[in-house]
Amino acid sequence: IFAYGQTSSGKTYTMRGSERDPGLIHRAICDVFSTIQSVYREFLIRVSYMEIYKEEINDLLAPENRKLRIHENSVLQRGIFVAGLREEIVSSPDQVFEFLKFGEGKR
Repeated sequence: IFAYGQTSSGKTYTMRGSERDPGLIHRAICDVFSTIQSVYREFLIRVSYMEIYKEEINDLLAPENRKLRIHENSVLQRGIFVAGLREEIVSSPDQVFEFLKFGEGKR
């Protein structure tokens, strides 16, 4: 999920929401897990969290600050990706929310 716009335009509120009114991220995470629990298949879900600020990509799940770059790989049909972006395997919405909380602390 990406949010793009001017400073103070409401991106953070739209994405995070509040205690009473959860934002887009919370709703999407709950919807994904609800959907996969209703299907008789196994899924592997990975979460990553990055921020693009002043044209620099920051990995918000990495313990250390490191600048990353966008790459394109059409040979392996991976498309556009961020090389070195940390991905964590999760099995519940609560795990995702914990990673997001960690990442928020690095913003």
